[in-house]
Amino acid sequence: MKIVFEDVYKRYKIGKVDVNALNGISLTINKGEFVCIAGPSGSGKTTLLNLIGCLDSSTTGNIYFDDYNITNAKEKVLEKIRKEKIGFIFQSFNLIETLNVFENIEYPSIGKKVNKKELYERIENFLKEIEITELKKRFPNELSGGQKQRVAIARAFVNQPQIILADEPTANLDSATANKVISLMKRINKEQNTSLIFSTHDYEIMNMADRIIRIHDGKVKGEEIKNG
Repeated sequence: MKIVFEDVYKRYKIGKVDVNALNGISLTINKGEFVCIAGPSGSGKTTLLNLIGCLDSSTTGNIYFDDYNITNAKEKVLEKIRKEKIGFIFQSFNLIETLNVFENIEYPSIGKKVNKKELYERIENFLKEIEITELKKRFPNELSGGQKQRVAIARAFVNQPQIILADEPTANLDSATANKVISLMKRINKEQNTSLIFSTHDYEIMNMADRIIRIHDGKVKGEEIKNG
């Protein structure tokens, strides 16, 4: 799915003061691209991810998914896009405390018409790839931060979405585990043509990306082609 931003602004009101989180962002992310969004804290990275993920709406400007303008789309339409086309990896993990690891990974598939056998095979493969098979019956309160991060990553990929959005996806992982996870995500990116859009300070991720988009004060300040 191709993503296009045309002169997008996002303003928040804090008290009586208007704060511009995004200031006229224009960019294109092609289907299957691996893109890193880089910039200092407060630059607008998370706001940009939230708009791509249909978790927030722009103040002005247009956002297109392929040729469909989502800018004024109804919430029911946005919810369908989120469920069917996008996988999220949140910094706060957002795991469900009453579900075990396997159930948390399975959760995005609930209510969908899926082949259960194929789904469970995919989950087992992910558990093996990210080395948490022995943890699949544990609950989130029994996991370390790094283990929770790996569960969140598996959950994002399990439904084979067109787009994966991640906010610092390796922040809680040791370097060896981070390298394995990045390599897995890169492989899925190539094999399934899944778009990866990550906000990160991790140079290992940046080095594996196709392109780095640098933003500052809510504006695109430059781009760097890494691969491709």
